[in-house]
Amino acid sequence: MPASRRTRLLFIGLVAVQMAASQVILWRGLPVYRRLMTDSLVAAGTTDLIITSSAAVLMLGAYWMAFRLQPRVTFQRRVVLGHGLLFLGEFSFFFAGALAAVVLFERSAQAEFVVWKVLVLAVILFASFCHKHQLETLGRQMVESEPA
Repeated sequence: MPASRRTRLLFIGLVAVQMAASQVILWRGLPVYRRLMTDSLVAAGTTDLIITSSAAVLMLGAYWMAFRLQPRVTFQRRVVLGHGLLFLGEFSFFFAGALAAVVLFERSAQAEFVVWKVLVLAVILFASFCHKHQLETLGRQMVESEPA
């Protein structure tokens, strides 16, 4: 298999890993955000917190590896797919950001500031932002590239 084809497949695989991890965060994130917002263990168990945090770390690892590969990977013009990727990026970050905003506004009313909770929230948000950026860059490349 030629190196360029291998690089492209690796890049696509890394973007797929980011998408899967993003789905884990979206599906498991609400109970985790509730736990970050309150001190109750009922909202999310330790397992949910570990799974969501691991998904965020996995997203970041896949993002940085794909980020290094992206300049060497080109895709043909696919306007509809490119717009779909742009939409998915915005959509995934919108939910992560909206839930985080609720957490921050709710927690700001409380006097207690728990560093590990803020760090978990920051890692999840940063991972979601990086994933959005990856999809946005890829989508723009597909929309703006020259027709074949």
